[in-house]
Amino acid sequence: LAMAAHVITGGKRARGMMSVMVCEALGGNPSDALVAACVVELCHAASLVKYDVQDHDEQRRGGLSFWKLFGLEMATLVPDVIVPHAALFTKCYGPRALMSVIGAWANIAKGQLMDYPGVPLAGIRGGDLYQQVVSLKTAPLFECAAELGVRAARKDWFLGPSKQYGAQAGAAFQVYDDVCDLYQAQGKPWEVMGKKGPLPMSMQALRTRLKGISMVRWEDVTATAQIGEAYLDQAVTAARAFPDSPVRQHLVDLPGMSCRALLAEVIPHEILDMGKIPGIPAALTA
Repeated sequence: LAMAAHVITGGKRARGMMSVMVCEALGGNPSDALVAACVVELCHAASLVKYDVQDHDEQRRGGLSFWKLFGLEMATLVPDVIVPHAALFTKCYGPRALMSVIGAWANIAKGQLMDYPGVPLAGIRGGDLYQQVVSLKTAPLFECAAELGVRAARKDWFLGPSKQYGAQAGAAFQVYDDVCDLYQAQGKPWEVMGKKGPLPMSMQALRTRLKGISMVRWEDVTATAQIGEAYLDQAVTAARAFPDSPVRQHLVDLPGMSCRALLAEVIPHEILDMGKIPGIPAALTA
C-alpha cells in the first residue's frame, strides 16, 4: 500500500477528470465514473514508474522517482501488479471497458518501445515517426479515459466523438511536454534531452522534422508548440460535438488548461501570458 500510495501521489488528474466530465456531459451521474477515473489514473501512474526507469529520471512530481526510492526490482514488479487489478475494476462497465484499458496499455507500451533508441522501425521516418510516437505514448490513456466516461454514462452511441476528443487531447499533452523539454534545453545540444542515455527516437524525428541544427533553438520551441496547438484545436472541435450543457464548456477548456499547467511548470508566466511563444494555449480565468 505504501508503494501504491507513492505511485499515485501528486499529478494533475487530467485523465480522471476527463472520465468524470465526459460522463456528466452525456447526462450520466458523475459518481458513476469515479471507478473509471481511478482506473486511468492508476494506469497512468504505473506507466510513469516504467518511464522513469527507462529514462533514468530520478525525480517525479516533486520527489524521488519510484525506482530511486524502492529499487529497480520493485519498479519492474509493482506496475505489473497495479495495472491488471485496475483493469479488472472496469467489470462494472462491461467487458468492452476492460478491452479499452488493455488496448490503451498495449499502445502506450508500443509507443515507449518505438521511442527507445536502437529499436528497428522499418518504413517509418522523420516527422511520421514523431507523429506515431506522440499518438501512442500519451494519447491512448486519454482516449481510454473518455471512452470509460461514455460507458459510465451508458451512452455508447457517443463513443466515436468522445474517443476522438480524448486522443487529440492526449496527443497535445505529449507535444507540449516536449515543448517543456525543448525550452529547458535551449542553447544546448539536442542530445541533452536523452538525459543519461541516447536521444529518444521521437526527439531524433522531431529534430529532422524541424530541420534542427546541433543546438536547440528558440525556433524549435515555437515550431513544436504550433504542432501541439493543431492537436489542441482538434480536441476543442471534438469537445464541441458533445450535447449542449454547462459541462461541455469544461470539456472544451480541459485540454488547454492541462497543457498550460504543464508548461507553467518550466516556463515563466510572463512568457506564457505575453504570447511570446506562438501555439501556447491561452490563460483561462473562468
